[in-house]
Amino acid sequence: MPIDRAGTIRTSDQPPASIVISDLTRDGCRIEAPMPLAKGTPISVGIAGVGLVEAEVRWRDGASHGCAFVEPLKSGAVTAAVLSNVHPFPGQGDVAQPTAIGAKLSTRLSMAALTLVGAAGWGVVLAGWWLLG
Repeated sequence: MPIDRAGTIRTSDQPPASIVISDLTRDGCRIEAPMPLAKGTPISVGIAGVGLVEAEVRWRDGASHGCAFVEPLKSGAVTAAVLSNVHPFPGQGDVAQPTAIGAKLSTRLSMAALTLVGAAGWGVVLAGWWLLG
């Protein structure tokens, strides 16, 4: 699946670097990396919405590299990567980091809000009955 998202790459002998993840499947990805990587090089790929994934370079064509994941991504991970809301943190250059799409309320807070809305609705009904009655 084409995603064209920013990511990071880590190798054992170089500091983390920014990459573009061009394509992504559960079994691997195609990346555009700033440095040439030899076939068989073990790497870690940082994918927003998924996390850090261990992989191995399988082929290279210029700046494009095909990588196979050591273990397939979990079900739904490709969708999470495509739908993740990604913004660079200030001072991080163009290295994108994942941010939450939305926060869930706790069950207790959800029930309290629902009770409050229900009580307010009954309050409106009773006020109308009192004013009109």
